[in-house]
Amino acid sequence: MVVLGYLAHPGPQQLKMIFSFRAIRFLAFVMTALLPMSVEARTVTVEFALDPPKSKLEQKIFLDRARLTAQVQMLELYFADVSFALSIVRDPHQGRLESILRNGYYKSSDVTGFENIKRKKINNKWHFVFSGNIPDDPPQISDNDLVEKIQQLVKTQSSLITPEFAIELSLAYPDLNLYASAMKLWRVNYLGHSYAMFPGQNSLSPKNFEFSGRALRAEGIPTELSGIFSLLDEAPFNPYICQTLLPALATKKLPALADALYPNCVVLEKISFYLGRIKIEPKKRNMTRMPSVDMLDGAINEFDNLKATNTLDNDTWLTHLIINSFGTVPASFELGEQNLATESSEIILESLEFEDESKTILQIEKLEEIELSEAFQSFEQAPTITAMRELSDMLNEAGYPVISEIFKLQASNSKRKK
Repeated sequence: MVVLGYLAHPGPQQLKMIFSFRAIRFLAFVMTALLPMSVEARTVTVEFALDPPKSKLEQKIFLDRARLTAQVQMLELYFADVSFALSIVRDPHQGRLESILRNGYYKSSDVTGFENIKRKKINNKWHFVFSGNIPDDPPQISDNDLVEKIQQLVKTQSSLITPEFAIELSLAYPDLNLYASAMKLWRVNYLGHSYAMFPGQNSLSPKNFEFSGRALRAEGIPTELSGIFSLLDEAPFNPYICQTLLPALATKKLPALADALYPNCVVLEKISFYLGRIKIEPKKRNMTRMPSVDMLDGAINEFDNLKATNTLDNDTWLTHLIINSFGTVPASFELGEQNLATESSEIILESLEFEDESKTILQIEKLEEIELSEAFQSFEQAPTITAMRELSDMLNEAGYPVISEIFKLQASNSKRKK
């Protein structure tokens, strides 16, 4: 009775006790309700030894390095029975992709209760013991999960995957649907014009080829793949860069990337017909149609004659590029306005037949009247499809029929800029 009376009319102190009791009961209920939903964990311990730091920078990051090593070893225990090999991927990509996917899953997983138990220096090595909790249930990762993970890594532009390897995977395995994201990753890392050499990309305007026709010394081209692509970014389709790039892609085991770039490099490999410096093994399935031997010989002679007359200088880079590529520069040009002749009795050599002697006399007379140097400079300032055709006519009249044909081919191959 006393107890009932005590509880029937509680005072302030009794109210505090009642509310505290209810709070404890509520908290216990919540914890009980959540317990079945929590993930069972198991504690693991890892031991390893590291060489002591040798520099001040290594000293600053030494403990972080030890913690990272410990966490990686714990996650290796957790993912020990998981295969990161995608079924559709083959060599030479499988091993590298497995490493990327493994690191991607490691970075997205947590070790709880992580702590450093012991650290001791023995025989000039630091020995560490760490403990931590990993989920008790083994991870279940399917082929579809792996596809989603690599798509996520490329889309989020993870540092785990290079733009070169992302493009390689997208080209080698179209079913992964990586190409659009890989191209975005590429253009974030390379801000120039190298993207135009990949399949399905828009043609460039003539101004983007300013450095593409220039000869480069072999010692001036980087050996690292990223450095080569950075240079190619400034001078897309440059044959000298391609000369270094294609073997580098083979060394780095990026065959799909090499196959995609090869046809565009072959376009400018034709520069070798007068320099003889490009050494690329041709692949018949990708090979573009090459000019005949007679046409090559004629181009060599005509180009030598042009250089001997000082008609071309370093400023006529687009002219060099068009001749070097044999009229296949992948650029979009304005149509341009045609300069109409002031006299209606214009002589078109191609439409008339002359005796050999009279044709020779006419060629000499025309050559004296034409200032090709000014014509090339004018073309460089306003490179249009119409200007190519007009320059082609002038070159033919001046006694350069093969180079004239090259400009005619470029005019017919050029896409009109909208």
